[in-house]
Amino acid sequence: MTLRYDLLGPLMVARDDGHAVPLGPVKQRLLLAALLLRPNEIVGVDELFSVLWADTPPASAAANLRAYVLGLRRCLNDDDGPSRLPAVTGGYLLRVEPGERDLDRFDAAASRGRRALAANDPTGAAVELATAVGTWRGTLLADLPLPGPLAHLAGQLEERRALAEEDYADALLATGALDTALPRLRALLDRHPLRQRAWGQLMMALYHAGDVAGAIEAFQQARRVLAEETGLDPAPRLRQIHTEILRHGEIPQPRQAPSTAGLPGPTPPAAGGDGTASGSELAVPHARTGMTAMSGPGEGSRPGVLVPRQLPPETAEFVGRTAQLRQLSELADDPERAGVVISVITGPGGVGKTALALHWANAVADRFVDGQLYVNLRGFGPSRSVTSPNEAIRGFLEAFGIPSTRIPISLDAQVGLYRSLLASRRVLVVLDNALHAEQVRPLLPGTSGGVVVITSRNQLSGLVAVEGAHPLPMTVPSRAEARALLAHRLGNARTDSEPDAVDEVVERCGRLPLALAIVAARAVTAPRLPLAQLAAELRDSRTVLDMVTGDNGSRDVRAVLSWSYQAQPGPVARLFRMLGLHVGAEVSVEAAASLVGLPAGEARRALAELTSANLIDEHRPGRYTLHDLMRAYAAELVTQTETEDERAAALRRLFDHYLHSSRSADRQIAPQLDHQLEPPVPGVTTVASPDHERAVAWFKTEHQALLAANERAADLGMPELVAPLTSTLESYLHMSGRLLDWVTIRRSALRTTLSLGDLAGQAAAHLGLGRAHSKLGRYDDADVHLRKALDLYRTVGNATALAYAHLALSHTLERSGRIPAALEHAHSALDQFVAETHQAGTARALNAAGWCHALLGDHTRALPLCEQALRLYQELRIILGEANTWDSLGYIHHHLGDAARAIHCYEQALRLSRRADSRFYEAETLFRLGDAYQSGGRHADAHAAWRQALEIFELTSHPDAGKLRARLSRVADLPVRPT
Repeated sequence: MTLRYDLLGPLMVARDDGHAVPLGPVKQRLLLAALLLRPNEIVGVDELFSVLWADTPPASAAANLRAYVLGLRRCLNDDDGPSRLPAVTGGYLLRVEPGERDLDRFDAAASRGRRALAANDPTGAAVELATAVGTWRGTLLADLPLPGPLAHLAGQLEERRALAEEDYADALLATGALDTALPRLRALLDRHPLRQRAWGQLMMALYHAGDVAGAIEAFQQARRVLAEETGLDPAPRLRQIHTEILRHGEIPQPRQAPSTAGLPGPTPPAAGGDGTASGSELAVPHARTGMTAMSGPGEGSRPGVLVPRQLPPETAEFVGRTAQLRQLSELADDPERAGVVISVITGPGGVGKTALALHWANAVADRFVDGQLYVNLRGFGPSRSVTSPNEAIRGFLEAFGIPSTRIPISLDAQVGLYRSLLASRRVLVVLDNALHAEQVRPLLPGTSGGVVVITSRNQLSGLVAVEGAHPLPMTVPSRAEARALLAHRLGNARTDSEPDAVDEVVERCGRLPLALAIVAARAVTAPRLPLAQLAAELRDSRTVLDMVTGDNGSRDVRAVLSWSYQAQPGPVARLFRMLGLHVGAEVSVEAAASLVGLPAGEARRALAELTSANLIDEHRPGRYTLHDLMRAYAAELVTQTETEDERAAALRRLFDHYLHSSRSADRQIAPQLDHQLEPPVPGVTTVASPDHERAVAWFKTEHQALLAANERAADLGMPELVAPLTSTLESYLHMSGRLLDWVTIRRSALRTTLSLGDLAGQAAAHLGLGRAHSKLGRYDDADVHLRKALDLYRTVGNATALAYAHLALSHTLERSGRIPAALEHAHSALDQFVAETHQAGTARALNAAGWCHALLGDHTRALPLCEQALRLYQELRIILGEANTWDSLGYIHHHLGDAARAIHCYEQALRLSRRADSRFYEAETLFRLGDAYQSGGRHADAHAAWRQALEIFELTSHPDAGKLRARLSRVADLPVRPT
């Protein structure tokens, strides 16, 4: 008996005689759905628990699961045939025959249709694609309450359905079947109103049907929807179609499509290498809403658009792994494959996962013309150095040339922008050293065309289950491959002359590529040393080491590491073990020098020797990394070898390196702040930042290490370091939009200072948390923290800090609409700053007071306060303060009726905000500049300024985004005159 499994709609199972199979209660049906989405694979018990009970499985979960499995067996099995749901070790497996799932039938028909489109056979394509889209009866598993992973997959499959609908529309247009195409396109746009490819198809269908007015109205409707939902303009292709219709010009005609009624024929898609339509714009998730918008194809390869080339070079010659290399290539080239191609290379540490991924990626890089992205997710390094999805996506966006001031704050918005950029691009993404599926999911492209390669010591079975990733398990290489690896590095003549020694070295190294590379590095530096002697040294090291018990070859690699470490001179060996204390993923020469208390030149030479010995890697010039196994071994050595006092002294030097280097950089970013620090302890090497650009670059490189150092200092109970590390970092976090990191470090500082009873430290932590929450629009939380800061600063008697707390509370109250109270706190701050002769604070308070008077309508009183603030800021050369004050003056002049003067002030503010890389001030100034343009009759300029402001508001989740979006919607169809 065969079964038919229907998932593309309500879940249904039918026998070959057409009779439906009763499936039992909801959880039993959910269990079947989870197994059907991973047919013929073992699904782990823990994964099934998550599907059935999310994060709170009951105590009886195991028994309940067995009961549901038994129920399904009774439903699905033949009386005399083999079980479709056999018992297997570790979980459950559902046997499904080819063609039994409607999802498989959909994918097969869609692939045949795309191949027909690529072959200029629109008639054949229409037949196949009609079959594909007709397979859907509604939303995937529409009758079931889908948990998170299954709901995510349902969204992905709905995207595949929409792409097939658009391909079908192309085939219908090319054959002139307009009566069929029009209702289908309208239905598709009802479900997905932001799919610009579908809007373009609808416009062409209406145009070719003779309804030119309807085609123009469709464009207007698309423009309104995009403005309301995303704040975006229609993409170039859609605007081009609109322009050609207005001119009654010719929309490019397909090679084999007849024209209708003398009108130009519609355009079929140009097929990409995977058979999908790549010549038209493709739908992608919008950065804020997660809904679909459009990005043009192949923009990464156009002049003026950055094409990221992030792949690290291969660190050594690569041999073997033929089967895995072939599998990676076959998956990437599979024309039947729909969606993003994901390969997961798994295996133990040191087995060569990264080497395989980078060898293949570098070999095929030229095929990914729109770029290659790479990130080390550091899943198995120190817990504080694991790369978060936010940080990884930020790096990817910056690689595409997106300024840090344009990168969203929230992860959801970052993911949307990232996937928008990758849509319709042929990009290779290498995600190295992943910890778990949740770290990886946000980094996956949203549409087909991309290829993702992931390496991990874990199986990442969730990616296999939900995203359809292909696992590539790796074990140690064969003996022949291991011998070949040594021969490549040492030369065939040397290895051929001592075959027995080579075999012993291979076995002593457990065939692990990492261990073999270390031994080869030793042999290369001693070309006259017999390989038999190397083998003997390895043999002896195994008898004297205090061996640990481990699996996956960890015992063998530890022996090799110890052997190589013991061969290093004393200062070099000490630096290696001290690197086990380092808190970041990468270490600079200056940080390494501080760890061991040596001059930078000596540290650089020692790092070069460790690099030559293959114990560390110079990831990029002056930046060094350790393999996870190396780092673990170094951490073990430093604990065994150095006393507790020596380790504490090394960490203190390291923290002082970061603290004083951070202060140097912060002075360039926020010169008005004066961090009073104790001098660094002896042996510390610092980095000077002579200008704003190099300060930002240093922070960008080191901020993750700074965050880790801050947390480590808190754990070690070093309050004298926690507060200043936090203070010197937060200006950069504010400027770069890393507000969540700002909250994190201030919470950490608050925990530390509370445990130590440090009232001044608590006040600073509350002030920082209040400011960060205010920037995030969390005004109630900000109010609570800032009032605590005021109380604590009154208690400890810090008048200047008290004034800054008044200023911060004034800003929060103003943003939340409580203007009279905000004005009161601004004047309190002003009085305090004047009494303390604090000029920078006085300038800020003058501007804040003037701004509040302006908001209350007292513009004549506001003007002299802000003009005085501007003079002070210009004398002090504080760029951002000057920008903010020009903005206040623009607002005042606008409401005094002088639009021209207001525009001048706003344009000065905008220039300085961009120079200072402040997205917040830039966006707010653009918003108000648009108002001034509108008042001056420059409607086109107003519209452009508002759109630019909305883009940044959306990226930063600004509370005024909704207000501005509504304004743009109201004015979208007003006539504008050129300016």
